[in-house]
Amino acid sequence: MKYEKVENRLGIEYKFSEKITFQDIEEFNTLIEEVKNNKIKHLILNLSQVTYIDCSGLGLFLLLDYNFIEDLTKVYFKQVPDYIYPLLKGFGFNSNFRFI
Repeated sequence: MKYEKVENRLGIEYKFSEKITFQDIEEFNTLIEEVKNNKIKHLILNLSQVTYIDCSGLGLFLLLDYNFIEDLTKVYFKQVPDYIYPLLKGFGFNSNFRFI
């Protein structure tokens, strides 16, 4: 998993590229902890450059739902590739999640 972190006045945007798999769990958990520890209000996950994501990689996004279920952090999925969108949409994330 490769990503670029972009901070702005609203929060943090992570621009992911290449592939996302279960091997990325520790790095992904580090990202989640950074957001939680810094009380980030808006987290944008830009998936426009993701070329491959396996089912375990999709599971990493479910960790977000679990970690932010009682949090005030708003999570936005940005530019989700067509092959990933129906899967993420079907997860039934809590109301803090949006697709933009």
